[in-house]
Amino acid sequence: MADLIDRQAAYDTLTDYYHHRTATQHEALRDALSRVPSAQPERKTGRWKGEGMGDYRCSWCGEVSSQQTNFCPNCGADMRGKSDG
Repeated sequence: MADLIDRQAAYDTLTDYYHHRTATQHEALRDALSRVPSAQPERKTGRWKGEGMGDYRCSWCGEVSSQQTNFCPNCGADMRGKSDG
């Protein structure tokens, strides 16, 4: 699993470590760090939709549950918004 790091803190740490670099090299470092993909996880939000007979369907993944939990047990979507059931 990827570590979540602060891009600016990484830049500051590297520039402190390589303090003798030129301004052009510092800019190249900043540019390289800006191209590193974000490790920010996708934020899923959904809501429970009433299916009748006490069942609810996740609006994100479609999984059916007998309980309206805060998070979908199948996909992990945040279900704390208003339900339709």
